[in-house]
Amino acid sequence: MVYFFREQRIKDGVLATSEMIYERAREAALGKDFEIPHTVFAGGGGATAEAKIGARHDIPAPTAAISSETIQAGTTPQKTIMTYSIAMAAGNKNPELDIFTDNTKTMLKNWTVTPVQMRNTAKGIERCSGFPVQIFHDESGRLAVVRYPVLERQCHPWFLQNDEGKWRLDLDTMQKAIGFNQTNQFHFRMHNHPYLFGFTDLHFDRNGYPHE
Repeated sequence: MVYFFREQRIKDGVLATSEMIYERAREAALGKDFEIPHTVFAGGGGATAEAKIGARHDIPAPTAAISSETIQAGTTPQKTIMTYSIAMAAGNKNPELDIFTDNTKTMLKNWTVTPVQMRNTAKGIERCSGFPVQIFHDESGRLAVVRYPVLERQCHPWFLQNDEGKWRLDLDTMQKAIGFNQTNQFHFRMHNHPYLFGFTDLHFDRNGYPHE
C-alpha cells in the first residue's frame, strides 16, 4: 500500500493489496506453495519492505533485469503482449518502452506500478496464453483486439495499435474502458471506445459483462 499511500491514492492502494491477497488465496486453493518474491521484483518494496508510512524518502526503484532498448514492439499483436509480459517479469516499468502507444506513455508517466503488480501481470499473461485467442482488426487494419474465451473472465482483452508494422499496447484506452470486480473478472465500464469492432458478436449485461 505504501507506493499508493505516498501519492494520496488510498483507494487504489487498498484495491491493489486486496488483489494481491485474492491472488494468493486463489493459488493456495489450487495447492500452490507460497513463493517469496524474487529480488528483481522486490527492489526495496513488496513483501520484503519495511512500511515506513511517515518517511519522506522514496522507495528505491527496482533494477530491471532487461534493458529498455531490448524491449521492442512486435510485428503481431501477440508478440507485443508476450514482450510486455517479459518486461513486467523483468521489473522494467519504464513508461517510454517501445511497446506502448503515445497516449499510454503519457498515462504511465503518472501511474504508480508496484513490483507485486508487475509480477501478477506477467503471471496473468502466462496463464491466459494457454487459452485459444481470437484477433480482430478494424477496417483500416490499424487497430486490433486480442480476445480470450468469454467464460475466462480473468483474461481481459487487449487493445493494440499498428504503427508502421509494429503493434503497440493501448493501455490508456484499456484502463478507461475495462474494470474489474473483487475476483478480478473484467467487465466494460464504457462502450464508446474505438475497439468495439472486436466485440460485435457478443452482448453485454447491464453491468458490462460480456456474453455469447
